[in-house]
Amino acid sequence: MLMGYGGLRFWNYGGIFEASTLPFANVRGLNQLKAKGAKMELSIMQPDDWHLHLRDGVFLEVVISHSAFHFGRGIVMPNLKPPIKTTAAAVAYRESILKALPANSDFIPLMTLYLTDTTTREEIKLASEYYLQLAF
Repeated sequence: MLMGYGGLRFWNYGGIFEASTLPFANVRGLNQLKAKGAKMELSIMQPDDWHLHLRDGVFLEVVISHSAFHFGRGIVMPNLKPPIKTTAAAVAYRESILKALPANSDFIPLMTLYLTDTTTREEIKLASEYYLQLAF
């Protein structure tokens, strides 16, 4: 639960959203926000996991069901064996994650690339077209 003062906004790929329109947040006290310095309470119902190691194979199914129960989104780390170094590998891994999710889950995996000395500009540009995050 977070306490704050004044208006609260969130940024996402689609733009800036008022806290009251977010499906994963429960905001109380919005009617008081018009008054200067009014207190506001925000309960995050489905937080993000900013450093998620899902693994692969059997372990993926175990970890993703637990993560999807507690989190709405997760930044998926690319250090598998072998690491996720290309956009094609990240897209394939994302498909594996989505298939392993429980049937009623709306969890969103945010994919990353493992950057190396041989990562090309073209690969980074391609990754950005797929909205992949870049991790070192």
